[in-house]
Amino acid sequence: MIYAEDINGNSIHIDDAVKGNIYYFRYQDKEYEIIVAHGDKYRKHYKTKRGEDIDLNIIFHKDCQKYLKEKKTVQVDNLTIMCDKVLLEAEAARYIKAKIPDYSMRPDCLFLDNDGEIMCIVEVNVTHAKDDKDLEKINQYKIITYELTYGREKNDYRNPIGIEGLYLSEIPKQIRDCHQRIRNGNIKIQKFETERNGRNKQLYNIDDSEIRELEREIRELEREIREEEGLNTSFNNYIARIQGENYKKRLENEQTKQTKTT
Repeated sequence: MIYAEDINGNSIHIDDAVKGNIYYFRYQDKEYEIIVAHGDKYRKHYKTKRGEDIDLNIIFHKDCQKYLKEKKTVQVDNLTIMCDKVLLEAEAARYIKAKIPDYSMRPDCLFLDNDGEIMCIVEVNVTHAKDDKDLEKINQYKIITYELTYGREKNDYRNPIGIEGLYLSEIPKQIRDCHQRIRNGNIKIQKFETERNGRNKQLYNIDDSEIRELEREIRELEREIREEEGLNTSFNNYIARIQGENYKKRLENEQTKQTKTT
């Protein structure tokens, strides 16, 4: 157990816990009193005050959730999605239900931007991935949803071994497909003749028809994002902006690399 809660429900990492204080582990309708132990054999750790056993899968699942809430970030492909606030489980469900009255799920983590708009849902898969009924509901509610898978060892709450998009609106998915082609190396750097007077010191120019077509396609898709009703524009615009920045940086790096080799 890496995280417990204080009396006010604040998550406390074991490194910040104080010996002698009482903390709590809450799961559904159960609450366990937690204390800090630090002996010669084991490093500082949490344990139940009365010696109860808690399912290790439940503990690890909670640790993953609490870590995401603390860091407010999730890594998706080559992007880092950063949010302003993360709500967990019941609190997240209530928040969504206020916007979607027929919402009937209990998401692990809900990412919100600084305006309180929903960016995405992040599910934590420790023992079981979402089943077909869950996926049907997720597609019905149309909230961007990712599922993080952590593997059998359950020893690294910081680094999932896989991530899957359970619901991705079609527009940002097409943008990611464009950039995936770029990341896979489908870029050609074309050499051109420089001016002899030395005023033009650029030795290489990005001048590939495929890239120009991708740029046009991305601009068109980003325009659709702004116009499309019902999509989570806060999340989509965030992704489009970050991917655009990454795309430009990659092209700049390619130019710098090619220049250094000449």
